[in-house]
Amino acid sequence: MRSTDFLRLAACASLLALGAPLRSDATTCNASDCLANSAAVQKLQLTSSIEDHGDGAFFTTTSGQLPNVVFVLDNSTSMYEIPYKALPSTGAFPAADWMKDPVAVAPWITSNPSFFPQGATPDLTDLASCHSNGYFESLRDAKGKAYSNSTTNPYPPIDPAFTSYFDSTKYYRYVEWNSTSAGGQPAGTSGSPAISQACKGALETDGKTNSLTAAQQARCQQCVDEAGYYIRPNPLGNATPPPGTFPTPTLSPTTLRPALSTMDRGVVVFKGNWLNFYPPKFLIARKVVTDFISAQSTTTSPVRVGVVTYDQAAIAAQCTGPAPYNPLLDPNCSISEPATGPGFRTGDGGHLVSAGMAPACDAKDWKNAGTQQSALITAVRGIDWSDPHAAGIPTRHTPLAETLFNVGQYLAGDPNNTYFAGLPVSAGSGIWTKTEFTPPAAPTASRPLCADCQQNSVILITDGLSCGDNNVPDDLRASAAAGGNCKGTNCGVDVCNDKSVTGGTVVSPNTLPDVAKRLATTDLNTSSSTNGTQSITTHVIALGVAQSALPDLLVSTAIAGGGKAFGATSLPELQKKVSDAITNVVTRGTAFSPAGISSLQSTTTGGGSAVFVPRFNPSLTNPIWNGHLFRFDVFNEFVQGKHLDPTNTNTDPASLTGVFLVDSQQKEVVEDDKGNFLQKGTTNSAIPVWDAGDKLQQTPAASRIVYTAIADASGNWTTIPFVRTDTTRIGPTLGLTDAICAQIQSSMTSPPAGTFTTAMCQQAVIDFVLGKDVFGPDPTANRTPMLGDIFHSTPVLVDPPVDKFICQTGLHTQCLSTLFGYSSFAQVSSNIKQTPDFAAGTSGNDSYEQFWLDHDARRRIVLVGANDGMLHAFNAGTPKSTPVAPTGDKGIRTVDYGPGDGAEQWAFIPPDQLPRLVLMMLQGHQITMDGDIMVRDVWVDGKGNDKATSQFANQKFVKQPEEFHTVAVVSERQGGSHFFALDVTDTEGAASNPPKMLWMYPPPCSPDEQVFGQSWAQYAPHAPPIGPVLLQTTDAAGVQRNTSGTAFLTEERWVVFLNGGHSPFNTRGRALAMLDVYSGDPIYKATYDTSSTGPASAMRFGFSAPVAMVDYNTGDLNSTDGFFDTGVVGDEGGQVWTFHFLEPGHRAAPVNGLSLVDNWVFARAFEADKVTSDPRTHPPIYTVASTTIQPNNQTLRAFVGTGDRA
Repeated sequence: MRSTDFLRLAACASLLALGAPLRSDATTCNASDCLANSAAVQKLQLTSSIEDHGDGAFFTTTSGQLPNVVFVLDNSTSMYEIPYKALPSTGAFPAADWMKDPVAVAPWITSNPSFFPQGATPDLTDLASCHSNGYFESLRDAKGKAYSNSTTNPYPPIDPAFTSYFDSTKYYRYVEWNSTSAGGQPAGTSGSPAISQACKGALETDGKTNSLTAAQQARCQQCVDEAGYYIRPNPLGNATPPPGTFPTPTLSPTTLRPALSTMDRGVVVFKGNWLNFYPPKFLIARKVVTDFISAQSTTTSPVRVGVVTYDQAAIAAQCTGPAPYNPLLDPNCSISEPATGPGFRTGDGGHLVSAGMAPACDAKDWKNAGTQQSALITAVRGIDWSDPHAAGIPTRHTPLAETLFNVGQYLAGDPNNTYFAGLPVSAGSGIWTKTEFTPPAAPTASRPLCADCQQNSVILITDGLSCGDNNVPDDLRASAAAGGNCKGTNCGVDVCNDKSVTGGTVVSPNTLPDVAKRLATTDLNTSSSTNGTQSITTHVIALGVAQSALPDLLVSTAIAGGGKAFGATSLPELQKKVSDAITNVVTRGTAFSPAGISSLQSTTTGGGSAVFVPRFNPSLTNPIWNGHLFRFDVFNEFVQGKHLDPTNTNTDPASLTGVFLVDSQQKEVVEDDKGNFLQKGTTNSAIPVWDAGDKLQQTPAASRIVYTAIADASGNWTTIPFVRTDTTRIGPTLGLTDAICAQIQSSMTSPPAGTFTTAMCQQAVIDFVLGKDVFGPDPTANRTPMLGDIFHSTPVLVDPPVDKFICQTGLHTQCLSTLFGYSSFAQVSSNIKQTPDFAAGTSGNDSYEQFWLDHDARRRIVLVGANDGMLHAFNAGTPKSTPVAPTGDKGIRTVDYGPGDGAEQWAFIPPDQLPRLVLMMLQGHQITMDGDIMVRDVWVDGKGNDKATSQFANQKFVKQPEEFHTVAVVSERQGGSHFFALDVTDTEGAASNPPKMLWMYPPPCSPDEQVFGQSWAQYAPHAPPIGPVLLQTTDAAGVQRNTSGTAFLTEERWVVFLNGGHSPFNTRGRALAMLDVYSGDPIYKATYDTSSTGPASAMRFGFSAPVAMVDYNTGDLNSTDGFFDTGVVGDEGGQVWTFHFLEPGHRAAPVNGLSLVDNWVFARAFEADKVTSDPRTHPPIYTVASTTIQPNNQTLRAFVGTGDRA
């Protein structure tokens, strides 16, 4: 929370600026040294959309009700196992794939590679060889520490509600625990499992041979105390029948669970302290879910919660053989679905644990839901995971699809089950509903559906694939059998009928993804009392599976269900993944694209066009919001000469009128009411040409090309790589203190060993910004996400130089015909002389033509700012073939470009953001690079571009090929109070020629910085206020021009006209400044001045709108001379201002080092209300004015729109 002292200080600092004119004195301090102070000043301005009542309010759910979240908590018997990082290789219980991990190898095994089986405990006597299991030895706690066998500082039980799980001083055989008791009662033992009993071995009478020898019992006790575990070196025994065989029915039920005899009964023993260090899956899941419910009363993003498990009778077996039977081995047992769909049978599907949803409908939080909260926690703590040691009870299986289908019935919110009861049953008289999942009707407060279109989500926490599942309607089974929504090798087979497990016949593919797809894309409540679509999003968390090892079935389920798939192998990981899933639930996934997104950037590929669409997922927990930048294409039927619909063969041009947004498969793209891009007429997701967010996520953070800049004592900027190895130059700019570094260190899961030095702290910040998961278990891995949110920044395509004809007709905003005003293509209507061209070279090309030729094949990039502190440049294409070299003024020349792949070409962190980067790490989501970008080709006399050689010599006031540049001027909007400029003539961004930082305005720590507000400036799709003006010169080489009856020696100067920006308190932003676009030197300024008797005293409101620059002089259409003469801009008080720079600017004598034009004028052209300053009668203007000339009297007209926000 922002300190109230900061707000008071902000008010005081603002008062200092009231009524003060914009000073002209330049900064006297080193700009880089001033950055920390500059950032502190910026902190005094509101940067949170909440504080400034911004459009961030649109991020939350819109139904007026808390979102519904139902946890489906896997209560199959396998949840008693300890988590691993991948699914079990067989369906046997308990699984023990950690026995020999293919990657993790214990140090002792490294020295003894011939020991067999690896992972077991060797029959030796030394302590070192006790540490023999590679996977166990690789485990780390939440602080990145290995297991400690300390008896003075043991690991506490993870759940205070179940302190018997586990007693750190006791010893436990593997899976000899159940839902209510940590200490099992194995046959042949009695009392609590003391070490002598736990290591005693089997004393059963059914023919097993798993007893431990006396030496092994001693070894067991030694290694359990030392390493925390003991694994008998020959755990298989003789009790596992070959696949497909069936033991004689006379054997005891215990024998018919062959997998049990391989792992328990003394074969694998753990110390309670180790099990607290790395607890079984059921404890982890129960703890995380109950903690989540407990936190709802204090969280800022509450949801309504329900909990579902599998049916307690979900053994899912239909057997015809004699009892007792083993469903895993009996060929007379059918574990999977019946041949046709009879409706749900006893034991199918799920069980509703919670008594409805909590809290009640219309509740905005859990503050008055204490009773419901306690009841729900008690219900979760009472979940039964069955008893794997009770005689005659088969292991419980995993009916994922059936249970998810039941949840769909419940969340549909229809007490009559109209949709589900109407589904056809192909055999018998059953029904596809389950009584306990019939939702109550209003006014029952715990009903799931409180309002139309209420957001519904399922978080499925499971440790495996479907087993004994798939009794769902036949159309879902048919969909699965036809390939359905499960993508991957054998991804959908019911593991309990997989012949690789049982030797039986492989059944039809699993229906889980198809059920998820149905729930996500169908209106599940078709009753007449509801409006909109009642659908459900499904998220999947695989417990005991690493993110990289997620099985295809679960990934496909999340994709089909419109959700996310996560892997988790520990309690902290599961907590984080639940948090990630909830973040997706409570925030809308649609992005709020800037207004300029309607501008389609021409790609000149076969007459097609492209559009770049930002998207982002807000998060309440992740400081980096998940950003995307999609490229789609535009299909213009007239240009393409055909219809988008291939069945329409009519080629009459009059019929070719459609313009469509299409994906990479040339399918029309539409958006559904959830904000998803779909192929029109289907539920299939649209496939963009590329997504820069996904592409960046795949890029190792260490290989990114990121730059920043530092300034010297004269204020000149130098671009440098933003790398962890350059803490000498970058470190001091980050504004870190000992307190901040201590906070960073304490938040790191795996901090560097030894003293956490200042350099290490600086490197941690740099690593985080580059995209490393600094606070995660592997600080070298990529964090998720890598690309921050693109909120207000409009993507801008940087093209190669534009053809003269296209430029002259105004079809491209990157150029102005004044660049080649000397050329016949310029068609200047006045008689004003143009800046002359350099003598053509041997190629016969004039200067602009040579610039075009030198850069006609340069890479296209898309520039866009994101709230990760960076301006990003993404690859938007390179030429498909070598361009043809032109000679002289030819017709329209274009180059055929490919679409690119969206890879990040380079990124740039402006210097004023450097001290704010650490805020992203420690204070949550920040607004940083959130503004629009101006891109233009300009002429800069005497400044060579990337093609200039050592032989380049300036010919003053003459255009030379090396003097043309492509410049990007970038605003920060709510992220800062500065504009900065980059030379991006070379778009590659290679280290040999990086984007050159030219200037920052206002200069850090300058008086101007106290006057300018947040650099709001929404240009797109309009042309930017960058262009040429005329200045007077005393240099005899100047061009003599007669603009209004007086001849002047003049020079052409390319400028940018900057607006003062926005201030929440209207104490800043009441200024404008015209700068040299390349040097950043101020040429002309206007500012609010209470002491003025002229128009400056009326500049009482900030200028959030950009300036519209016009080539218009004296009401004569023939007065256009290629130089800007007029500027029009609106302010936040609804006033409209006009600036005239009709005469070549005369620069006054320098004051404090600055020489400003003194013969240009401005005035207020429109005032909304002269009587009062009441904001209700002064509607603000946030957007650039549109100008035109009225034909009958040749008067310049400006059209402006007022509104609440830019």
